[in-house]
Amino acid sequence: MIQPDTALPNRARQFGRRVPRLLMFIVAAYFLMVRVSVICQSHDEINRVCAIPAQASYPGIGGCAAASHFGQNSPMFLAVAYLDADHSSRSNSGNAASIVAGPSLDENQKRCADPSENSNRKIGACTALIQSGQNNLEDLAAAYIDRGNGYQDSGEYDRAIQDYGQAILLEPDSALAFYDRGNAYDSKGEYDRAIADYDLVIQLAPEGDHAFYAYYGRGYVYSAKGEYDRAIKDYDRAIRLNSDDANVFIVRGVANFLRANPSQAVIDLRRSSKLNPTNAYSVLWLHVARRRLGQDDSKQLMKQSAKADLSKWPWPVLKFYLGRVTADQMIAAVTSPDVKAENSRICEANFFAGEDALLNQHDTPARLLLQTALDVCPLKNFHHDAAAAELRRLNDIAAPAGSVSSLK
Repeated sequence: MIQPDTALPNRARQFGRRVPRLLMFIVAAYFLMVRVSVICQSHDEINRVCAIPAQASYPGIGGCAAASHFGQNSPMFLAVAYLDADHSSRSNSGNAASIVAGPSLDENQKRCADPSENSNRKIGACTALIQSGQNNLEDLAAAYIDRGNGYQDSGEYDRAIQDYGQAILLEPDSALAFYDRGNAYDSKGEYDRAIADYDLVIQLAPEGDHAFYAYYGRGYVYSAKGEYDRAIKDYDRAIRLNSDDANVFIVRGVANFLRANPSQAVIDLRRSSKLNPTNAYSVLWLHVARRRLGQDDSKQLMKQSAKADLSKWPWPVLKFYLGRVTADQMIAAVTSPDVKAENSRICEANFFAGEDALLNQHDTPARLLLQTALDVCPLKNFHHDAAAAELRRLNDIAAPAGSVSSLK
């Protein structure tokens, strides 16, 4: 997925992690009056685990979290359950020490919250924080969100969704948790669930950064479903909130292109290129849209390519369109130590080669190239959806005789 240019600010990512002070005073008072085992009395076994001192696997947190799945998931219950588990862990300092052995608490907090951290180290650091018993509700929810992001980065979407769900149980008004869970559902292709989570983000935060990202994400999903009118409306709303993000103009331009409105696509893609002249994707898509209109944009392509960053992907695709490399040379440049990144590159190389074939009225090789793109491209990469749309468009066109091998 082409992400918005502006990274979600740290301050914005704190949104939804706040627990009202009044609630914390109520929690403290409630904890003094009632033990968790009394609250959970209808689920004796779960509460037995919830109330006992923490073991090596830290059942205190696990048991209380399990109890929440039986309907007892009010903020009050979750807060008291967490405090009881925290008390249990502190009373068993030997086990707690073994859990956080290794990196210090501060080091784990930094690794857990660092978006650039290796996903495995991130997951390990967040797990240590979650099991340490040294967090308030806000920090515990944040650790679940951050670990969910680590799982999502590593492609473990179900585990990511579980962690976002735990964060939501701890902080039901966390727009951030709903947004991240929506992204995970999108990555799985569970589009209706993704839309439902983005809807909740917009309800919780109708203005500002979270609303911008939710409209962006929901528009992305609508586009993946082929509902381009709804996608464009959401991109319009996102642009009203932030008109300086170049990538939202790219995705709206692509939606217009796939909606058979290349003229509007050109307007959006020119705007994107102006906002970020180094972005090669806006140059590539602007070239494709202009060619779809029958325009010879060779001079414009040359001029805009001079500003693009040709040191990183998708520079081989741009050089292919400029006639500086062959298709074989373009394909040779897709290699990456990251399997996911390489699959995305194979997808994009095949997609743009397919578009070139279409523009030159070579429908049969175009079909094969676009099908290869569709087969290898991750769902989150919008070229997957573009390939599917172009193949649908070709369904009513009779393919000429002959065939060609797709790019691998």
